[in-house]
Amino acid sequence: MKKTLFVLIAALALGVMSCDRTIPRVDVVIINHGQMQFYNHATQKLTPYEAETDSVVNVLFDKSDHLFYTAAHQQALTLKSLDLTESHPQPKVCANWKLTLDQITDWVYGTGAQGMFLDESLENLYLMRGSFEDDDPIYAETFNIASGTKKELSFEEYEPISGLSIALDHFYSEQEKFYYATPEGKVCLNDQIDIRSDNHDKFAWGDVEYLPVKMSQDGKKIVFEYTYEVEGGYGRYCVADSDGQHQTLLKDSNMWTISPEWLADGSMIYVGGEPRPESDPDYDAEWNTTRYCIKIIDPQGATSLVASDAEVYYVNPVEPLKPREKQNSMYGCDMAIVDNGKLTLYNSTDNTFVPMVIEKDRVVSATFVEEDCLYYTVAIGDRLYLKTLYTASFMGPYMVTDWDLKLGDCYSENCGMVSPMHHVIAKSADDPYGVLLVGIDCGLDEDLCVFSGVKYYNNESGVITDYWPAEYNTDDEFAEREKLMNELKLTNLTRFDLDIPSEVEENKLEVYSISPSHDCIAYAYYTDLGPKGGSGPLCFATVDGKVKMALEGTDVQNICYGWLNDGRLAYSDKEGIKAVAADGTITKISDGKLFVTVH
Repeated sequence: MKKTLFVLIAALALGVMSCDRTIPRVDVVIINHGQMQFYNHATQKLTPYEAETDSVVNVLFDKSDHLFYTAAHQQALTLKSLDLTESHPQPKVCANWKLTLDQITDWVYGTGAQGMFLDESLENLYLMRGSFEDDDPIYAETFNIASGTKKELSFEEYEPISGLSIALDHFYSEQEKFYYATPEGKVCLNDQIDIRSDNHDKFAWGDVEYLPVKMSQDGKKIVFEYTYEVEGGYGRYCVADSDGQHQTLLKDSNMWTISPEWLADGSMIYVGGEPRPESDPDYDAEWNTTRYCIKIIDPQGATSLVASDAEVYYVNPVEPLKPREKQNSMYGCDMAIVDNGKLTLYNSTDNTFVPMVIEKDRVVSATFVEEDCLYYTVAIGDRLYLKTLYTASFMGPYMVTDWDLKLGDCYSENCGMVSPMHHVIAKSADDPYGVLLVGIDCGLDEDLCVFSGVKYYNNESGVITDYWPAEYNTDDEFAEREKLMNELKLTNLTRFDLDIPSEVEENKLEVYSISPSHDCIAYAYYTDLGPKGGSGPLCFATVDGKVKMALEGTDVQNICYGWLNDGRLAYSDKEGIKAVAADGTITKISDGKLFVTVH
């Protein structure tokens, strides 16, 4: 009797344990002809999820082992969710999308639907449509996970959310070489890969571009792609250790498939091609001899097949998702302030500051080349690199190139000077539109605290030189200023009675800048012409001569200045950054000293 009772108790306990047992971890969800399949990497088991009878078009993991997915019944789309902590997770309807299947499906490349994504707060998921037709005002829809509410978004509401690029800004291409910038120096990731041996007939003309895709969780490996603009685009994925070792070209990959992803153990999942069997109903000897399959490469380089004739997958994050640091909109900012290695954007129109939280490297100097394009130099370790950021479209930061300089080449703690950056649109007889050149001063003479050299980055050729290219006419900018001075009758500034000391000779007076509205000027008169060059205060005046003033605490030998969108002249003095208006009113903006403006 006791033995029978023990058996019954044990059976009951096992039954309870069985009810509480959760399904094995889902590392990857694969969509194969509209059906979800759950893949566990530890057991290498692929299990179809049969409780969903509608066709699944995309999947999204949230931060707590739940997944959301869009299911299609004919053209109608429904948002559903699964709780993967349950032993038998059942579909739960969250919302009916207004978007239809044909609005989000990419029929051109045949890989299914547009993906969903979470915002920085991990509270709202978004579904966007894939075509932009004027007669369809809907651009995207959003669903709030906590409240269960759904709303439609206009393009203006969606754009600030959609384009933010946060990571992988330590990679850049240069003359078909792909580099990773580290504190120890740059590492080449493709010098052991001969991409021209792969379908070399496609390389009859044009350039190759390398783009980073994703680093492994431990930072030891990087997957990147090369692209070649021919016949609509061509490219494959490559893998390398972050120290440049074990470089591999995945010759069976294709850049038009979804991007590779890393798994917890350092394995990588990707889509690779293989011959399509002649017994396959889709086989065609002329145009359809390849099928795409989902594969995994383990850390030792061995490849295994996960799913045949399938190419859509979604990876469950190795660690629970954490809210990303939100980058506020930088649109309309007309000043970039560099202070203690941090970059802050300023909007003079509404007097707001936008810290650039997505830049983690130490910022040294910056320059605007257009109203929404900022170039700036960062120090990684003691090496200097050039980056760029598009403030209007929320894209970036992107690394552009290596300056081939160290921090000490351009920066002196002794005299407190930071190497300035500058830009110019250089024109030649063969190039009426000009070429952007971004320069950085180098060769600091610490005895005199002056810079004795300069390096220029040519955005057309992607080449850095330590001289000003001779073929460019460097006088254009000065000629334009002289022309404007003549039109404003500013050739002889003394006619405005600008309170210039009598001992200052006329040839020691210079117009530095004219406001975009042509009603104010920034100029300087030199009271000393020593080994450092001219010394004297920065001055401000209105063209009509009603306001004229020397800006106290300034010295043209070591100063930043520029025009703001609201018409004020911004400048730095001993106390920080200030701005003077056309009526002579001075306002302090920041405690920083180094800045650039869009004008």
